[in-house]
Amino acid sequence: MNDRIKYLLANQEMAAEPFLAGIQSNCWGTVCYVLGIENQVEDVWESWLNDNNFRSPDKEIIMPFDERPGYVGQAPMDRFIRSCMDRSREPDIIAYYSKWDSLVHCAIPIVKGLVFHQENIGGPWEIIPGNNYIRAGNAVKKKMFRLR
Repeated sequence: MNDRIKYLLANQEMAAEPFLAGIQSNCWGTVCYVLGIENQVEDVWESWLNDNNFRSPDKEIIMPFDERPGYVGQAPMDRFIRSCMDRSREPDIIAYYSKWDSLVHCAIPIVKGLVFHQENIGGPWEIIPGNNYIRAGNAVKKKMFRLR
């Protein structure tokens, strides 16, 4: 198990604790932190905004200054997955999608059948069976991705 996952499981109080003006971490920020890809996700998002002459009305990526997960919006995480990851049977990320193919959640596979995730914004970090998220009706399909 990744050292950052162990750190988060041992420091659950940080999950609900805001790190900046009421901002709490979320599943996408947690995935980025665990994999150490915070800067890459931010670079891909900023590049996409610039290439498309688009200004985001809100700050979609907010990272704290200390050793903990931040907040990443759905759009930048989805853009990163589509731009920098490939489908794989040996994934770094499991992404859960709605029936409209909209990204709704991400988790980190731990061992076959188990994933590490953060439920909702400010929710606890936990290890659960990977199909629980689909059975709960929160998503209709999961896709597995590996960093390029």
